[in-house]
Amino acid sequence: MSNFRDYRERGQEEEKEYTSRIVLSLFRHGEKEKNPPEGKTGDEEVRLTPAGRKGAMAKGELFRLSEEGMDQALAKGSSRKRAQETAAFVMAGAEDTITGDESLEEMKEKLDKDRAYGSKVGTDRRLDFSTGEGEFKAGLMAAAKAGNLLEWMVNESDDLAIKTHEAKGTTYSRAARDVAEIIAKYYKASRRFDELVSDKGYADTMQRFLGSHQTVTECFLAKMIERSRNRAKRDKFVEAMKNGFDFVDGYQVEIQNDDGKRKMYIRFQKQDKNGKILLSFDDEILPEDLAWIIQEGEELDLDAIPESK
Repeated sequence: MSNFRDYRERGQEEEKEYTSRIVLSLFRHGEKEKNPPEGKTGDEEVRLTPAGRKGAMAKGELFRLSEEGMDQALAKGSSRKRAQETAAFVMAGAEDTITGDESLEEMKEKLDKDRAYGSKVGTDRRLDFSTGEGEFKAGLMAAAKAGNLLEWMVNESDDLAIKTHEAKGTTYSRAARDVAEIIAKYYKASRRFDELVSDKGYADTMQRFLGSHQTVTECFLAKMIERSRNRAKRDKFVEAMKNGFDFVDGYQVEIQNDDGKRKMYIRFQKQDKNGKILLSFDDEILPEDLAWIIQEGEELDLDAIPESK
């Protein structure tokens, strides 16, 4: 389980080191049903179980900045409804009107009731995954069944995609690139947000809750560990995680502005049931880190898809 309270408490004790900030919470979806609801078909329609909805509300406590409220918060998930549901319950689980029994459609209705336009719950294709086809799909499914999906993703998926010319399957470099692109988008937007805070009186914190799937967000974290510490540290992380995050586990990325000077930080902790920290990663993300990760994803596509050259 990830826990970010220590970072918040430390920040509350010290004077603010930012004029504005954007806090991105990235996590795996909650416990899901085995099949779509009656009358629906396809994996995109598979929803959370009742326990999955309650679990997302409870674990949301670890990601929500309760002192900030929801005015400048949005939830986004992949095209798969369970990821959107999870993001919505993590974001809004502390609201009095949310019981944990709502469907995704009911959540949207409650959260959007007083909005003039747009929705508090949306989608981002970069949070999704694809099993690919043929030999690539067989390798991915075998790794998932064996309980070492993240190890396979980090150590084998890129090479197998190149070998089989897999154009769509999720790989280490592709998943990491997709998450890096999301972070880069908010890094770019943070300058304008800082202007709105200083010139228009906006509250100084924007929250985004991003629901994804096993190994997608982990691939970005593994790339960051590899780049900032070394491959041995990355391999230790991957070995410890094996199959990837548990339900509604993840990490946070914080983009801080201090009168126009921007910095990014990534924070991850995994604890056992007694609160003992098993794994921890707390480091700065540099713009060149994002550029490197995005470039690696693009190069993978060039190598795997001959016609793209």
